[in-house]
Amino acid sequence: MLTAVYATYTILLAIALIAAIRLNPQQGRGYYWVLLAVLIGLVYDNLVLTLGRFIGEGELLKTLTSGRYTGHAFGTPLLTIFAFGAARRAGLTWAQSKLAHALICLFTTILIGLGIYTEIIQLDLVLRPLYDVVRYSNTAVKGPPIPAIMTILAMMAMGITVWRRTGWRWMAAGAVFMFIAAAVGTGERIFIANLGEVVLGYSCVVT
Repeated sequence: MLTAVYATYTILLAIALIAAIRLNPQQGRGYYWVLLAVLIGLVYDNLVLTLGRFIGEGELLKTLTSGRYTGHAFGTPLLTIFAFGAARRAGLTWAQSKLAHALICLFTTILIGLGIYTEIIQLDLVLRPLYDVVRYSNTAVKGPPIPAIMTILAMMAMGITVWRRTGWRWMAAGAVFMFIAAAVGTGERIFIANLGEVVLGYSCVVT
């Protein structure tokens, strides 16, 4: 049953990715490519979870799972740059300066560095099936995922400023939903966190 849930997430995210590709913006193209990279990573993540049942335990699934964690390490923090791009395009004064851009890039780089350490360098995959989903989990991660939490908090802050400036609330709403879904989606409810990724992905596309 849970495999079908992940398959649904994969399809929904693939639709979001196709919609994003068709946007083909004339401005803000750098932020556009960031969004595409994140969506590709989310599609891959849920696709591997969907296929785990059919691939089965072994080196192939381990290798594919390593790709999932690599995507998390690099892709998740990039959302801070996307959110900053939305703030800049919305005309927020603070987002127009080169200093703000440099600080956001530095912040993102630090988060990626933390992700590389926990999700790639320290990666320790152990088979942990969940209902009918055959999957490997990284047992090296102790405590909350700091890069992901900091990314979502940054998105919430920038999303709220965009909302106050323009009335566009969807990026803020998506980030808040993701934050709640991540908090609720722990243990056997981890699929709820993936639902948060779907909602956040769509909120970024419409933004």
